[in-house]
Amino acid sequence: MPRWRRQRCGKDRAGVLPTTGKWALTGLICWLVGSWWTPLTVHAQPTLGMSAEVGFNGFYTKNDWVPVTLTVVNHGPTIHAELDADVGFSIGDRSASGTLRWPVTLPGNQTVKKQIAIPGNMVDRETVHLLVNGRTVASSALSGTALGAVSLVGVVAGDTQIARVLTGVTDGAGGNPVLPVTLSPDNLPSSANLLAGLTAVAATPDTLADDLTSAQRKALLTWIQLGGLLIVTGTGRVPDWDQVLPIQPGPATAGKGAQLAAFLSGSVTPPEDFQVEGKGVLPNADVWAGSTATPYIAALPVGRGTVVQTAFSPAQPSLLGWPNNAALWTKLIQQGEAGGSGALPHLLSQDSTLQLVSASDALSPLQIPSLGFWATVFALYALVVGPLLFFLLRRWKSEPLAWFLLPAVSVVTTVGIYLFGANQRPAGVLTEGVGVLDLVGNGTAEAYGIRAFMSPSETSGFAMMNEPLLALPMEQHNVRELGYASTLFRSGTTVSFDDVGRWGMRYVYAAGAVQDAGSLTVQLWASQTTLTGRIINHTGYALQDVAVFWAGRMYQIGDIPAGGAMNLPAALSGQTVSDSGNLSAYSAYNHDFGHGIGRPLATVAARENLLDDAPDAVNDNRALVVATTNSPTPALPEVVTGQAVVEDQTLVLVRQFTTVTTIGKTEVTRQ
Repeated sequence: MPRWRRQRCGKDRAGVLPTTGKWALTGLICWLVGSWWTPLTVHAQPTLGMSAEVGFNGFYTKNDWVPVTLTVVNHGPTIHAELDADVGFSIGDRSASGTLRWPVTLPGNQTVKKQIAIPGNMVDRETVHLLVNGRTVASSALSGTALGAVSLVGVVAGDTQIARVLTGVTDGAGGNPVLPVTLSPDNLPSSANLLAGLTAVAATPDTLADDLTSAQRKALLTWIQLGGLLIVTGTGRVPDWDQVLPIQPGPATAGKGAQLAAFLSGSVTPPEDFQVEGKGVLPNADVWAGSTATPYIAALPVGRGTVVQTAFSPAQPSLLGWPNNAALWTKLIQQGEAGGSGALPHLLSQDSTLQLVSASDALSPLQIPSLGFWATVFALYALVVGPLLFFLLRRWKSEPLAWFLLPAVSVVTTVGIYLFGANQRPAGVLTEGVGVLDLVGNGTAEAYGIRAFMSPSETSGFAMMNEPLLALPMEQHNVRELGYASTLFRSGTTVSFDDVGRWGMRYVYAAGAVQDAGSLTVQLWASQTTLTGRIINHTGYALQDVAVFWAGRMYQIGDIPAGGAMNLPAALSGQTVSDSGNLSAYSAYNHDFGHGIGRPLATVAARENLLDDAPDAVNDNRALVVATTNSPTPALPEVVTGQAVVEDQTLVLVRQFTTVTTIGKTEVTRQ
């Protein structure tokens, strides 16, 4: 054995041990050292790894919530972990501040994909951390490419070459160029709001039926109902979508290129013959190319959005080589967009929905009297400590008493003002909520709003939402001791606030597509400028100042309680409103709207065109029903603290499009 090993593992102590004993002791010590060192080395090896894909193939919209797909590799046993992302960015004179959290279970020796949602403002700034027992074990930075004046079209397919069909296409929003990206079916979000950054989604029936989960199909359908555009290429069956796809499957036949050329109109060279598979359309479908018996392209309104379907595959050589291929898809997308009325706003735009946060300016911590009252108080004070006191002391020849009386009057006045303020000081939490409830008409709705709260005492609290809504904790700028806030995304959403300081303003900003929100059942008949009909309130909220906007007029309906109905007076005549005058007309009718906490709601309505009745689609005469409610809607959760709520203000704008049947005119009902 070499000398260095003998010296390290078992050197002879002056020959005390015999040679055999020395070797035995040396072996024992080396075994103990080895058995201690080996497991340390194993546990030091990383067992968890994580990577992140932001948006849609790295592209995202900054003013929206962005899907992030996290891939976590677990080389060890099953672990219950947590994903954390810190939020910290300015929104005007407020800030988004806190932590977003998602629990995740990582089975042993498996790779798990977890999709989360983060504000677009966090991309290229923040990092997602994987925590086990409160300790960070893996991290992944968030990076992506923010979209400018480009329309993103997601092509859901396993083949990355399918998106080439849309090369050179533009959309209807100012003719923006279309950026087609191939989306893996696994990465398609299962939340309707996370699809908001897409102009359109394209897929085949086979992909929709076989490659998407039921949750993904439900999210996609909800997104369409809220104003999305789905392009389905080819025919086939999709589970539970029998009334969504406009073209019925049929046998393969030879398609004539002249039909597509006619769709583009003008002197267009038709493509060579290609294969189509379709034998009819749904009753409410509109055939764009071909005929009802042999459709080539058909569209179907679904809620606020549109499903456009082709009876052919766009990847056929005769179509790919057609010089007008880009023009075909450009018109298809433009015409499909024109048929919808979107309910999905840019949720993180400082110029629109985030203006709701300024409603909290109406929360006054003290009921301060008028300036006239204080002017009278200080005039009397000046009179007492000045001429009156001087006159009395001089008359009584007691001028030295001024050294006592002047401070005494000042102290009494100060204490009186303080006691008055203490008496007016609220004894609990002040809160308000402002939001929008955009009804589709079938129970689906887009709900978004901001709940603000503050207290004269330090407090902690939470807001709980049963729906899996997107939620962001916010705060005032330059206010000390605002405490710590976090949002937990589980089956529902919970926003917690710890140690909020005195008079510190905190906010819950929540948004999302909700089910079972109710609807308005509306039957309207029109004759020239008069309306008649019936409106039934199935929302569960008492509606105030219901109005109908139609054909450049506003019809005042009145209040409708939850579950109640209103019969319109015979030949109800409406007030004529000027172009873009719906907002001012409704504000004059509904005095809560545009005043007090309703001011920012009116601002958002103007910037998001919430009171504009969209242009009539082909064979579709639509009206807009609007109202307000003081009830808390799904996106305006109550904030629960240990203190009583002493002031609560809530105002929500409710709207829904409906069909008007013109007497003497054939009308197509919009679903």
